[in-house]
Amino acid sequence: MKINKKALYEARYPAGTVIELTEDIDDPFTPKKAGDRFRVSGIDDALQLHGSWLNGGSMAIDIEHDTFRAVSDDEY
Repeated sequence: MKINKKALYEARYPAGTVIELTEDIDDPFTPKKAGDRFRVSGIDDALQLHGSWLNGGSMAIDIEHDTFRAVSDDEY
């Protein structure tokens, strides 16, 4: 049976989830540092989180490449 990764990630990171990078994203146009936080608005078919960075910007996060953790409500 094939796993539907998109559905799995949508359940794990629903809209409104805040995540925090645990490693830098070395993007030449919009670099992000460990500790930067992001509020999820949705997931696309390429398994990228879309939303907005709490410190500005809207670069997507690659779920299977970038390193991050979900942040609980009492942490932000």
